[in-house]
Amino acid sequence: MAFLIALAILLVIVALWFIVNRAMTQRVAAKHGGEPERALSDENEPIPSTHLITDDERPLGDTPEAHDDINPRDIPQDNPARREAEQRTS
Repeated sequence: MAFLIALAILLVIVALWFIVNRAMTQRVAAKHGGEPERALSDENEPIPSTHLITDDERPLGDTPEAHDDINPRDIPQDNPARREAEQRTS
C-alpha cells in the first residue's frame, strides 16, 4: 500500500512540473507577442527561457548566447585546422 502512495505522490510531482513548465512557456511567449523565438534572445527576461522554448535550427546543446567563432587555442597544435583558425583571427 505504501508503494502506491509513493507512486501517486511522484506522479503528482511530475504532473505539476509539466503544468508549471507549460504555464511559464506560455507566459514568456505572450510577453513577446506570441512569438517564442523572440524570447530566446531577450537578455532582460527574469526567467531563462532556453529550457522553455526550443530552437530547432541549432544543434543540441548550442545556445544563442554561445559564440560561433573558433578560438585557435581550442584546436591542438598539430591539427591543420589550427593554422586556418589562426589566419582567420589575424
